[in-house]
Amino acid sequence: MAIHAQNRAGILVIKDRNARRLVDRLQQAAFDMMDVRRTIGLKNELEKKYPDVVKEIKEKDPLFFQDVERIIIRSKMKIRA
Repeated sequence: MAIHAQNRAGILVIKDRNARRLVDRLQQAAFDMMDVRRTIGLKNELEKKYPDVVKEIKEKDPLFFQDVERIIIRSKMKIRA
């Protein structure tokens, strides 16, 4: 996977502290695979509050959101099984 335990802020310089924290929380929630609703909620919150940050992430690291989506789908499949 493209996302490692390394902090995303090291790759992307996110100046807004709240946006950086939200990206970190999203990454942590996605890789814990514990609460799918929380992961989806954080992703939606990030997209609503910080569209410029989302755009920057998609430009510089397009695999970030692809991996998050893949993890969400995988988690939903585990819940249904």
